[in-house]
Amino acid sequence: MATLTRREVLAAGLAIGGTAASALAPWPARAATAPSARRFLFIYASGGWDPLCAFATHLEGPEVQAEPEATVAMAGSIPYVSHPRRPSVDRFFEQHHQSLAVVNGLHVPSVSHAVALRLMTTGNVSAAGGDWATRIAAAQAEDFLVPHLLVGGPGFFGEMGMFVARASTSSQLADLSSGQILLNSDLAVGLPAPTDSNAVDAWLAEQNQSRAQETAAQAQLVQGYGSSLERAEQLGALGAELSLSGGEAFTDQLRLGVDALALGLSRSVTLNHPERSALTRWDSHSNSHMQQSELFEDLFAHLLTLAQTLATTPGVQAPTLAEEVVVVVLSEMGRTPLLNSAGGKDHWPYTSALLFGPGVRGGQVLGGFDAGLVGQKLDPESGAVHSDGILAGQDTLGATLMELAGADPFDAGYQGPLLSALID
Repeated sequence: MATLTRREVLAAGLAIGGTAASALAPWPARAATAPSARRFLFIYASGGWDPLCAFATHLEGPEVQAEPEATVAMAGSIPYVSHPRRPSVDRFFEQHHQSLAVVNGLHVPSVSHAVALRLMTTGNVSAAGGDWATRIAAAQAEDFLVPHLLVGGPGFFGEMGMFVARASTSSQLADLSSGQILLNSDLAVGLPAPTDSNAVDAWLAEQNQSRAQETAAQAQLVQGYGSSLERAEQLGALGAELSLSGGEAFTDQLRLGVDALALGLSRSVTLNHPERSALTRWDSHSNSHMQQSELFEDLFAHLLTLAQTLATTPGVQAPTLAEEVVVVVLSEMGRTPLLNSAGGKDHWPYTSALLFGPGVRGGQVLGGFDAGLVGQKLDPESGAVHSDGILAGQDTLGATLMELAGADPFDAGYQGPLLSALID
C-alpha cells in the first residue's frame, strides 16, 4: 500500500475547496486535551468586519441596515446570518455548529485602527505587554523552536520579542536558518564550507564556555548562545518539510501555519485575512455590503478547508490537530449599523469573535447585541445576556484564552472575571 508523507497529507488537505469539503467525513469529536497541550491559531480579519453579515441577528428595525436578502438561520442552537452570496457561511455553521462558540457584543473602546488593534490583541495600549498569542507561546517557550510564528497579521511583542519570528516572502527567518542572509546583505559574504563552519562553532563554544566561569551574566549569555545555535540547526533541518518563505496569499498562510503546527514547530501561529495585497479589504467605508459579503464568503470557505485539514492531519500529542489546536477568528472592531452616504459603514466599537477547538465549549453564542448593534452585558458563568452581568471586552476574551492555554490569565494585569461559559 502506498504511503503519504506528512507534507503530502497537508498539501492534499489544503487543496480541498469549500464545496468538496462539505462532502467529507464530519469533524471528529474533541478530545479532553490538557490545557498545556493546546496550541493556538489566530486569524485576524484586520480592518473591522461587520457582525451583521454573520453573527449579529437583529436584522430589522430603524437602527440597522442589513443587506437585502439577509435572513436569520439556525445551525443547532446557534443563530447566524445567512445570505445567498455567502454559501460557505451556511456550510460552515451547518457542519461545525456543535464545536463552535460565538462571542457577540465584545467591546473595544476605540475606533482608531492602531489603538483598537493593540487593545484587541493585548488587552491594553501599553507598549510593554505582549499580545495574547505571544503570551500563550511564552508560557511554554522551551518546548518549541519558534514559540510564536507570525505568518501574517498584527504582532505586539514588548519585552517578549525573543519568542516570536516572522515568516513570509518579506521575512528573514528562512534566510537566517539557511545562511542565505549572508549572500543577500549589502556586502555579500560567501557561505563557509561545512567543515569550516563547524570549526568556528566549536571554537566559539569553547571560548564562551571558558569565559562563563567569570560571571553569572556571561554564563547566561553562553547558555543563550548554545540554545540559539541548537535551535538554528534544528530549524535548518526542517527546510525540506517547511517553507518559511511562502507567499502572503491566505491559502499560503494557512498551509504554512498548519505545517508549523503539525511539525510541532510553534505553539501559537498568527495569520491575517486577507493578504496585504488584496484589493477588497475589511475596512469598507464605501460599498460595504458587497465588500463584506465577498470577504466573509472567502474567509468561511477557507475555514471549511482549515477545519477539514485539522481533522485529518496527525497531531503531535493527539491523534489529530483538531484535538490540539484552538482556532480564534476575530477582528479589531465592527462596522456601524447604518450605512454612510457612500454606501459604506464606518468604525464601530462592538464586534464578535469565533472560536473552536479543544477546551472550547461549542454549540453556543455568548453575549449579544441590542437592536442598535450595541453590545449587551452577559453572565460570564452562563454566557447569557444579563442586565447585572459584565460588558465583555477584548481583555476579558484574552484572559480567557490564557486560561484555555493553561497560562496565568492575570499575567497581563487583567482583574475581571473570565468567560467561564466559554471553557469546556
